[in-house]
Amino acid sequence: MQHAAPFDVHLLSVHAFAYGSGVFKQPGLYDGHLEAPAGAPAAATAGSSTAGDRPMLDFIFAVDDPVAWHAENLRQHAHHYSFLRHLGPAGMTAVAEKLGAGVYFNTLVPWAPHQLIKYGVVRLAALQADLLRWTTLYCAGRLHKPVATLACHPGVAAAQEHNLHSALRAALLLLPPRFSTLDLLHAVCAISYIGDVRMRLAEDSRKVHRIVQGSEAGLRQLYLPVLAKAQRCWGAITAEGAAGGEAWAADDSPAAVGALAAGLPAHVLQRLAVPLGVQPSGATQQEQLWQRQQQHQSASSFEGAAAPEVQLPPGLAAVAAALAAKPAAQRAHLLRHAIHAIVGASSRRQALSGLLTAGVGKSLRYSLAKLRKAWR
Repeated sequence: MQHAAPFDVHLLSVHAFAYGSGVFKQPGLYDGHLEAPAGAPAAATAGSSTAGDRPMLDFIFAVDDPVAWHAENLRQHAHHYSFLRHLGPAGMTAVAEKLGAGVYFNTLVPWAPHQLIKYGVVRLAALQADLLRWTTLYCAGRLHKPVATLACHPGVAAAQEHNLHSALRAALLLLPPRFSTLDLLHAVCAISYIGDVRMRLAEDSRKVHRIVQGSEAGLRQLYLPVLAKAQRCWGAITAEGAAGGEAWAADDSPAAVGALAAGLPAHVLQRLAVPLGVQPSGATQQEQLWQRQQQHQSASSFEGAAAPEVQLPPGLAAVAAALAAKPAAQRAHLLRHAIHAIVGASSRRQALSGLLTAGVGKSLRYSLAKLRKAWR
């Protein structure tokens, strides 16, 4: 699905996408609009004539050099920025990367008549690292769901394939032994909200259900090929009965669970190390070398069609084995706790940086809009 970029400066981006309820309709939100089929672009629906009632469009631009990007954007659109523009491009980038979760957002920006947008800028290498290792799960979590691609970088596309595989592995470890395809889609979409501070404050408590209901077709397009791989290549699941692939049973054998755990992103395994009583990764020279190899991969273009398979260093392999040895309920609890820690930390950092990048006035308007959505 293609959408027009909001302004010319996106041409400096090497990867860009639009996401969220402004792009993919979520049933029950913005009821002033004419109804569109589930999964249709919300921005294409007719209806309300005011920007306050129309869903805001959300964009993320991945760039090689955020400092240069902000310098050009300040020249063209200084009015998009809060008081932080006085720090200059380097200062604003430092706020995003040192204080926040790596994404600098400008929000409530007027674009077309009666249309507001929010756009974030992230360093390309940071985006790829998040997709591969779930360093923050901020961008990776958004890319667990369907997005509208504006510009595609081959390295991001390959890392995104790895990200989808990771999401499926995590969901399979969190789900009960028997589940439906819809159960799986809910579990995948819920990953990036586990521990998100917004879910306790102003976010819609039915958000995951709305996403699945509104984007079911797109989610199936993303995950059915990965499910098929999990069935044929991983041996992790089998189809049950004559439900046409809608009912599944997971292989709970130590070998199958161990293989799933070993495929979890590195940062998740690192978060699991201490609770499992295993020496944390990064403590040995071999693991530090592995981290550097991963960083080099995330900065490359992945010229091949698929993300490379990575072999865990001994420290992380031991974590995966220890997780697989736990009973299913305890295993799911530990994994959920590790994801909670990653998402909780990045969402708190991003919320704090968002107060600065948006400014007090826009932050209040944005929070009120979130509350209105949650109360619908």
